[in-house]
Order: sequence, then C-alpha cells, then structure tokens
Amino acid sequence: MALSSMAEEAVPPTPKDLKELLTKIREESGLPALAAAAMRDGVLVGLGAVGVRRMGSPTPVTAADKVHIGSCTKSMTATLIAMFVESGKLDWKQTLGQIFPERAGKMHEKYRTATLDSLVTHRSGSRANGPFRSPKLPLVTQRLAYLDSVVNQAPEFEAGAYHYSNAGYILLGAVLERVSGQPWETLIQQRLFRPLGMKSAGFGPPSRPNQLDQPWGHVLENGKFLPRYSDNPAGLGPAGTVHCTMEDYMKFADFHAGRGKLPADLLKADSFATLHQPPAGETYAKGWGTSKRPWARGLTLSHSGSNTMNLFLVWIAPEINFSMAAATNAVGEKTTAVLDKIIGELVHKFAS
Repeated sequence: MALSSMAEEAVPPTPKDLKELLTKIREESGLPALAAAAMRDGVLVGLGAVGVRRMGSPTPVTAADKVHIGSCTKSMTATLIAMFVESGKLDWKQTLGQIFPERAGKMHEKYRTATLDSLVTHRSGSRANGPFRSPKLPLVTQRLAYLDSVVNQAPEFEAGAYHYSNAGYILLGAVLERVSGQPWETLIQQRLFRPLGMKSAGFGPPSRPNQLDQPWGHVLENGKFLPRYSDNPAGLGPAGTVHCTMEDYMKFADFHAGRGKLPADLLKADSFATLHQPPAGETYAKGWGTSKRPWARGLTLSHSGSNTMNLFLVWIAPEINFSMAAATNAVGEKTTAVLDKIIGELVHKFAS
C-alpha cells in the first residue's frame, strides 16, 4: 500500500456538527454559550459550540474554545492517586497520619486515621470547603497549610457517611505532592495531560485577564447573565480548577470509557475497576458518581462541575465505550436542566 493511502486511512472521520441541536436549546435558555461533544470507541462522533464568549460582545465561541470543568477535575485527581497506588507508592488504606508523620501528632484522631479511600469517596467526614489564608504562598505550601487547618480540627461529619467535600480532594492534592515531590499542577500535566494528548489543558479562567481570547464565565443576577472574570482559589486545584477544549476533555473521558485501552500503559484494567466501583450500597465511587442505564447496557459514570460561573457535565458508559459532555459558560437556576437536556439528545443520537 502506498504511503499516501496509509496516511489517508489514518485521518479520523469528521465529527457530526452539533450546532443545530445546540442553537435550538440556547435560544430556549438564553444562555451565553453552549458546547457539547460525544465519543464512541475512541472516535469523536459529535462536536459543536454556539453562542458568545461574553454577554454584551459579538465575539462567538468556537468548538475549539476552552471550557472550565470545575469539579470534574476530581476524577483526574483520583486517577492520579490510582497511578501511585498501582506503582506501589501509595495504598488506598494508607492514612493521613502515615503519609504526614511529622504532622500526625497535631492531627485530630479521626483525621489521623482517615484513609485515602475515605477521602476520594467523600467519606472522611471532612467539611465541604474552607478558606485559603495564604494565597500568595507557593501552591504546595498553601495546600500543606490548608491541610493543617482542616485536619487539626474535628471532622464536620461522622466518618463513613457520604458528604461531598472539596476539602478532601485538596488534601489528596497535598498527598500527591508529598509522594511525588512536585506541585499537583506539574504532576497532572506530566502524568495525565501530556500522555493523553490534552495540549489545551490548564488551570483557572480559560481566558487571559480582560481578554476575549476564550469564553468568560457568567452569573445570573436579576434575570440577566452578567460576565465575570474569576475562578476558585488556585490552591483548590485538585478539587476543581482545570480547563481544556471539549475535544481534549473527551480524551480523558474516553480513557475511562475504554478502561485504559488507549494508551494502555497509563493505568491497568484493575485500577479502573477500583476507580469505578463505589462502596457497597453507595453510588459515589472514586471521583465518579455511578448508576445503571439501559442505553449504557449497565454502568454509567457521571459528574458535574462548576466554579459558580461555568457549568460542565460528563456521562460515560464503559460497557459500550461511549462518552459525552456538555458545557455552558454560565450558572443559573436552569443551567443544570439545560445540560441534562443536551446529554439526553446525545444519548439519542449516538448511544444506540
């Protein structure tokens, strides 16, 4: 076979343009912008974006624009933990007291014995959030200070019960920094983004300050969506500061949908099984909410993410190697319902 023919065969098919679907839903909702994507068997089958980067400006969004994924970052942090467990440098049953022995004496007893498994499944008893008191310090130092502010006090909830916690995932970031000797931001770039080809992935607001090179977030006030250039504190990174293009995010989603088939050397099938399996009688696994759906032929993984100015939603069906995501650069009373509607349409179009 000629080299030119081989190159032609290697070109992936053009994904279906989702503009028509998204335009109709955007007109009904009045949102600044919408984006969506779907992937099946490692191939991007649907992609589109409609609307404007900032209300009051005519600059349109594109399908190559970056979206803020908020708490959908958590499954990435959980994946990093699984990589270190697989390599033998961490263990799901390892406790905070064991990982930070120099701090164990000041830890509250219930935090001293809190395991990585309890943190990653939101069952450590940790509070939902908490302030960063030293935002000008290096991120690794910030997270250690944050860890101290959390674990030296009694947990807000009883350990073992599910209570969603950004704080717990910030602690996991500190764990990763301790075991790797690198900032979480550097680690995730090296161990996840680069191997998956997620070249657009970064942290914080997608756009540069006061620029319209990427979408801005919006908040709903007095019935109107108002633009905001802001984000969560950078130290919150492991719990929710990642941004990337829809296409690049689908590479991560497909990594879980295919249970590591491409690339196979990053994480073994057993590790995916552990990440995707919730505790007995529960539905939240390690960085993923789980359920069963007929269209998925069984297990689904899902999560939503928001920094209060952007909203992102992902659903994954590993049994059919299918994943899909929807995003908007705004948060309001009905934005979740809008993204749910888009996901329903993607199921209808691509899951069967």
